[in-house]
Amino acid sequence: MGSRGSSQERDAAAAVRDAAAEARDADWPEEALDHAAMDRLHAADDRAHARADRQQSAQERAQLAHGMERRTVIGQAQGLLMARFGISAEEAYEVLVSQSQHRGDKLHDVAAAVVADHERRVRADG
Repeated sequence: MGSRGSSQERDAAAAVRDAAAEARDADWPEEALDHAAMDRLHAADDRAHARADRQQSAQERAQLAHGMERRTVIGQAQGLLMARFGISAEEAYEVLVSQSQHRGDKLHDVAAAVVADHERRVRADG
């Protein structure tokens, strides 16, 4: 973290300053100033946590969607291998993993190549 502090820390500091200014302008007693400052500090902290939670949720949704897309391609490739070679789902998966390791490519990339090859064949036969 830089010397300026996090956004959350800056928001909290600004909330305390705002509460102190408001209390001084209203001629509140010192005790009220402390309560108002703490209330603002808690509100700023709550907003910062809510913002962080929303960002984390958005990232998690994106990761899940990406993972589901990858699994779909792998499942399609498995199905194509099963139909083409008359093998089980487990055997088809093992073929994909073996090719991935042999070629040094990611499993998803091997599966995508199988699907793309099938699509080319279908268009050529079309």
